[in-house]
Amino acid sequence: GKKTLLLLPNYKFKDVTIIYLFAFNVYLLH
Repeated sequence: GKKTLLLLPNYKFKDVTIIYLFAFNVYLLH
């Protein structure tokens, strides 16, 4: 979970993809 959050700023994908990955990471934390 934390690793994904740290990697997010390094992604060069579209904003939608970043938001999706962030939301998915939060989902895994629950």
